[in-house]
Amino acid sequence: ASARKAFGKGKTGAKIDEALGQLYAWCAEENVPIIAHAAESNGSSPGYEKRADPANWKAAVEAHPGLRVCLAHFAHFDQGLKTPKNPNPKLANTWEWHLAKLVDAQPEAVFADLSYCTAALGAGKQGVRGAVVDMFSRLRKSFPDIWKRLIFGTDWIMLGQEEGFFNKLENGGKQIGRAH
Repeated sequence: ASARKAFGKGKTGAKIDEALGQLYAWCAEENVPIIAHAAESNGSSPGYEKRADPANWKAAVEAHPGLRVCLAHFAHFDQGLKTPKNPNPKLANTWEWHLAKLVDAQPEAVFADLSYCTAALGAGKQGVRGAVVDMFSRLRKSFPDIWKRLIFGTDWIMLGQEEGFFNKLENGGKQIGRAH
C-alpha cells in the first residue's frame, strides 16, 4: 500500500511518498541496497504491522530499476498456519509467497533474509516447525530459484525471549533439525 493510502489522503501520505521516491531513486542510482522489516509484527498501532507485507515493495522495485531490497524475517509463514482465525490457511496467502512472487518477477532486485526464524527453534506451539518446513518445501517447488535470493541474517539476541531457548542451551544445545 502506498504511504498515501496508509496515512490517509492528506498531505502526510503524499509527503512520505515523495520522500521515499527520492530515496529509492538515489539508492538505485548509487547502488545502495535497502533492508526493510517484512514480518507481521511490531505495529505501532492496531493493523500497522500489515504495512510490512513484502507485496508492498512491488511498486517501488518496478518504478526504480536498479533498486535492490532485502526484506527481513522471511520464513515465519504466519498466514499459512492453521489458527481459529485462519481455519483454512493457503500457502498463496502467506507473505513468503508474496515475496517469492516478487523475487520471481524481479530476480536481481529482491532478496530475503532468514533472521529471527523462530520456527527453527522448535519451541512454541506443537507442529509449527514441521508446518513451516512443509511450506518451505512447497514454496521451493513453485519458486525453485528462491533459494538463490536468501541471505543469512540474525536477530540472535531476540531468540533469548523465545520459549525453551535457555533450556536448549543448558541441555547441550540439542540439534533442532533442518529443512531439506
